[in-house]
Amino acid sequence: MERGTHAAGGPAARALRVDLHLHTNHSPDAWMRPAQLIERAIAAGLDRFAVTDHDTLDGALAAYELDP
Repeated sequence: MERGTHAAGGPAARALRVDLHLHTNHSPDAWMRPAQLIERAIAAGLDRFAVTDHDTLDGALAAYELDP
């Protein structure tokens, strides 16, 4: 198999950079607003992230509204 291809013959898949545990200021242990968190995630090169605030979905919903 040629380097840079996968078994189906197409281009090789790139690994995604993902963080599945981030908090916004909707959690008592974090200070970043959802917009700041999105900016930081992009600057860090993340492809995907999950907002996992304590006992609320408000931060996740706010982040989704800003950047679905």
